Amino acid sequence: MTHPMNAQAAAGASQWDSPEYVEWWIGRIARDPRREVEFAMVAAALPFDPEATFRFLDLGAGHGALAGFLLERFPRAQAVVLDGSAEMLQRAEENLARDGGRIVWRRASYAEPGWWAGLPPLRAVVSSRSIHNVCPVERP
Repeated sequence: MTHPMNAQAAAGASQWDSPEYVEWWIGRIARDPRREVEFAMVAAALPFDPEATFRFLDLGAGHGALAGFLLERFPRAQAVVLDGSAEMLQRAEENLARDGGRIVWRRASYAEPGWWAGLPPLRAVVSSRSIHNVCPVERP
């Protein structure tokens, strides 16, 4: 499938604002057979018993796949689902509707200063496929 570049993205807007791009990306990544293994590795790295009560931040959560996996593995956990894309957060809310009472939704770009302001206390931070998208900041 070809990259669904549209006029909005060509004009400089974020590709993550495009419903077409988000749909293409989710479809592509959902077919990746490594996802389940990667998510299991993240879950295993968390230093919590499966019945522990804790809150984690899913940084650049996208459509919520990792947060959903972890909420299933840790049924007493809560998540802060953070993403800079309204389109991705909408998909996450749809995908995680069953867990909605255990989730704090936050739209913010962690590439911007102060993105962490107002976050509730956290015991862990996880991320699956977004940190590599952060571009270096040029400093004077």
